[in-house]
Amino acid sequence: MNIEQFSSIRQAEEMIKAIDAEPDAIRYTIFLNDEIIGSFGINEINKHENTIEIGYELAKEHWRKGIMTELLNQFLILLQTNLNFSGVYAKVLPENIASIQLLEKVGFKAVEETEEWDLAIQSMSKILIFKHFFEKIKIC
Repeated sequence: MNIEQFSSIRQAEEMIKAIDAEPDAIRYTIFLNDEIIGSFGINEINKHENTIEIGYELAKEHWRKGIMTELLNQFLILLQTNLNFSGVYAKVLPENIASIQLLEKVGFKAVEETEEWDLAIQSMSKILIFKHFFEKIKIC
């Protein structure tokens, strides 16, 4: 994520309040037993393009175990089945190779490069935009 790393519970609580204030955002917590190991969800809905921006994060010790691959695959099915959007997009820092590989693995394609304000470094950062378009389901 392009935000500063939290150093207190208060910062996490403020982020939760910000997400709650966004009418289209929703976040799901990922638990392993009783431990919180990450989250995922909808960051924003782009009504102009009829797409959904998703985001996710997972504790580093749980990377490359298939957890996020399985979650994103199921989440994409849920979004396509229950919502009427043309697709989903995700923003990734170019140096986040693991996230890029994850998105490609679940069917996203890199479509654009842009810049956004990075809260962690307090300057503009290059961002890659990956999209996953839903196939039209024909009912005969």
